[in-house]
Formats: sequence, C-alpha cells, structure tokens
Amino acid sequence: MTISSLLSSPSELTDTASSKSAIVLMTRIRLARNLDGKSFPGWSREAQRAEVLAVCREALGATTALKRSASAAVSELTDLEKQML
Repeated sequence: MTISSLLSSPSELTDTASSKSAIVLMTRIRLARNLDGKSFPGWSREAQRAEVLAVCREALGATTALKRSASAAVSELTDLEKQML
C-alpha cells in the first residue's frame, strides 16, 4: 500500500464531508541504533546517512512482521501526503 493508493480509496479517513470530527493517523519511528563505525545523523555526511538508511531498510524488510510494509522519504512526499501523515 502506498500513500497515493490510500488517498484514492474512498474511506472515512479521506472523506471529510461524512465525518464530524477529524481523524488523525500518525506514525513515528524512533530508531536507537548501534551500527559500528557509523556516525549519528548530526555528525555524518549525506553519503553515510544514505548508507545507514539502506542498511536499516534492508534489515526491517527482512523481518516477517514488516515484509509487506512500505516506507517513504518525507522529501519525496507531496504536501497533501505530508498532511495525511
């Protein structure tokens, strides 16, 4: 499932006319990590951050619970998609 498929599917989440109160869907991951030889984001360069992201995505995708999950970089989202999150 992608954010665009969520937006294109009629549901209470996207149909504000049918609901009297706002529905908020928020996801947040706080990642505590210990990757040998890798700096934390504030001290790393862009290439190191991209490498850490790739390693983490690969590890998460290898878990049974997250095999069918999806992830997206906030910088790649439209304004509407950001509001949805």
